[in-house]
Formats: sequence, C-alpha cells, structure tokens
Amino acid sequence: MGEQPESVQVPEAGSPARRGPRGGMIVVILVALAAVCAATYWAEDLQGMYHLRVWNKAAPRAAVDAFVQALRASDQAAVQELCLSQQTLRVEHGKIMTLKPTAEPQTPPVVADSLLPTVSASDSSVTMEYDYKPSRRFAKLELPAEAGGIVTFLVAPSGGEWKIRGYSGRMTR
Repeated sequence: MGEQPESVQVPEAGSPARRGPRGGMIVVILVALAAVCAATYWAEDLQGMYHLRVWNKAAPRAAVDAFVQALRASDQAAVQELCLSQQTLRVEHGKIMTLKPTAEPQTPPVVADSLLPTVSASDSSVTMEYDYKPSRRFAKLELPAEAGGIVTFLVAPSGGEWKIRGYSGRMTR
C-alpha cells in the first residue's frame, strides 16, 4: 500500500490576491510628502525659533534684568553695552534721566525711571512672546512699572548674547 501523494492546494479563482509591498510604500511616500509640505510651510517660523533659541527663556530675561540693574546704578557704560544700538543718555547729578536710541531720531526720549519694573524679568508673572519674522526676530517682555503702567522690552540675540533692541514705558493712568 502506497503512500498517498501530497496534495497541492491551488488558490480558487476569485480569491483576494495578497498585497505586495506597493501598498505600504504608497503610505510611506504620502507621509513623507505631508512632512515635507508641513516643514516647508512652517520653515520660516522653525528657523526663527531656532535663531531665538526659544527653549532658553532665561537668557532674554537675564538681559532685561542686567539692563534694569545698569539703569538703577546709572552705569552708562553697561547701558551702552547691553543695547544693540548706541543710546543717547541725559545724565544729571550722576543719574541717568532719559534715554534715546540715536539710530531712530523720531523716537522721543524715555524717562529712565519709567523703565524700572516692580518685579524681576524672571518672575512668573512676566509675559514673554516671540516674533519669528526674519526682519524682526526678538523676544518681547512686559513688566509692571514702578511709575505705574507697563514697561516693554524687546530683546534680540546678537553675537551670542541677548541685547536690548527696544524699550518703552506705557502709563495706564
């Protein structure tokens, strides 16, 4: 009695064909295409975030605190060093009275006391926003002012350090 031959199964007609690697490849291509489109769309903002190092909030806050400290001490050299542009300072009796950026003659002088905040820039109540546009790229910090109102500082990176790009005192009375 002989052995029975092994039977070979033949797929039935109409049975679903097995998907090849093409289906998975199409999904990978679509995901990659979506990632490239998203990166291209947000490339300017991503570059701005990298340029500003948004993950390091301590550096812009420290620049503002150093500037305020220099104002309180009436340290003219430190004020000049901490700003991006040269400042015109009016000093009376050894105290900085007003500041004005010389690069922008239309900007009125700011009374130095109006730039003295009631809290440190590292305080949790201080708001900080970023502007990622290539022509701007700065961090904006708003602090309550001793003279009342809000004092706003714009700080930007320059040569590996954060410097004061602009400042303003806004009264709320």
